[in-house]
Amino acid sequence: MLFPFCITFFVAVNFAEAQKRHLPNPIADTDIVQVNAGISVPFGRSVYIDPELDLNIRVRPGDRCTIRVIQNDPLSQRPGKLTPIHFPCQFGHEEVQYSHYGARSPAQDKVKLMIRYDSHNDTLIIPVVVNVQVLFEQLEVVTKNIPLSVDKLRGLSNPIDSKVLQFTYDRGQQVCKVTILSAASGLPSYGELINDSSDGLMQDCDALLKSDIRYQHTSQNETPNRDYIPMVVELSDTDGNLIKQEYFQMMVRIKEGEENTAPQLSFSALLLMDVNQFVMTAITPNILIAEDLETPSDKLIFNITNPLGYGEGSIVSTDDQNVPITSFYQKDLNDLKIAYKPPASDSDVRRFYLVEMEVVDSEGLTSDPFSLTIVVNPMNTLAPLATKNAGLVLFEGQSRRLQSSKNLEISDEDNIDDVTISVVGGLKHGRLLLMGTPVKHFTPADLDAGLVIYEHDGSDTYSDNIIFRLNDRKHQVEFLFPVTVYPEDDDAPILNVNTGLTITRG
Repeated sequence: MLFPFCITFFVAVNFAEAQKRHLPNPIADTDIVQVNAGISVPFGRSVYIDPELDLNIRVRPGDRCTIRVIQNDPLSQRPGKLTPIHFPCQFGHEEVQYSHYGARSPAQDKVKLMIRYDSHNDTLIIPVVVNVQVLFEQLEVVTKNIPLSVDKLRGLSNPIDSKVLQFTYDRGQQVCKVTILSAASGLPSYGELINDSSDGLMQDCDALLKSDIRYQHTSQNETPNRDYIPMVVELSDTDGNLIKQEYFQMMVRIKEGEENTAPQLSFSALLLMDVNQFVMTAITPNILIAEDLETPSDKLIFNITNPLGYGEGSIVSTDDQNVPITSFYQKDLNDLKIAYKPPASDSDVRRFYLVEMEVVDSEGLTSDPFSLTIVVNPMNTLAPLATKNAGLVLFEGQSRRLQSSKNLEISDEDNIDDVTISVVGGLKHGRLLLMGTPVKHFTPADLDAGLVIYEHDGSDTYSDNIIFRLNDRKHQVEFLFPVTVYPEDDDAPILNVNTGLTITRG
């Protein structure tokens, strides 16, 4: 009677063992990133990433692997840029490059990458930081670069001509073209260029030096004594083949300007967050706010120098809530795009976490360090809770319905009928409508019935995040509701850079 059972058991065990033998072994992060040696780039030039010596990613046969350049860190890729922003892990020798844009500072860069590795039985997400060192080697084409001078505030500089800028090349065998990169870079910061009619087009180097282009100081605020004009020059042979390319910046000395001063944290900053367990909460401007005499407020950067540890939650941007960030603009705080996501683990006691930070201005000067204290309160099971918070995504000028089944669902253990939902922050670029009437309050029943509509005002904005407060007459809970706005292409096109197209005859 036992004989058939034994045969069945023997076959099953051997089949399972055969399956195990054919399954690939689990792969670890260290097995994938074989080499990450960093790169060195000559000042103002570009260098290709070597897939063997600089960044080597191992991909097993049958697996898939891609790399994405993280774009949400203001302190990453300041002196240059890695392109393209998406590429395969097994990239070729001249497919990925880093270009340095000719600024004297900073001398290092950190490019953040996200590797996605898909094996037969697993998906790994691996963050990688590639260190970049700038080598300050003499430019070969730009052989004279003397700063322009502005004698007084709101004054006009001397022209960009052969007295201050010189290009060296073989005029019989080579063609020299140059363009100003103001539109693409946001520089100069405190003035503008007059008599520049290039519109981002490459033009003959001699022609630019004869165009009487000057710097006009325009800033009405406190101004540092320096500004910068970014440019790029290219040499090609007579057939149009590129020989050399150099990025550089012309300095502008503003004689009545002041030495740049370091930013500082505002005395009004609370530096304290009180959040509820499991609730993504916005870091509002009253919690973090910084000041600087020279740099516009929106362009100040908060840099996290000692991030939260494992199991302590994360600081995120609503642009990508799954990727922790290490720096962000003050403008993002004002737009309620920066939030704290508590840890997923449950706790019956209050938890206290510290995030160490500093403020960085546009020149790279930093404030004294400070700490943000985050208090995570235990969950009150009788308090109202947003059990679904998917946010909204829409184009500018559109309207979208807030609905329990799709994007915002509220629950309460004992008195859901007493719960009201109120707007206490955000909602700067749109309004909420209840049956066509603008409102600041509504109920979970309104969400269930799909009666609440968000209407964007049509302005050129990328987000309109809202802070909602839930109130059931006994408890109050605040949470961040993300509203992502994609702009419509309703503006006239602007040409940032046009280096032309070269076609070889025949």
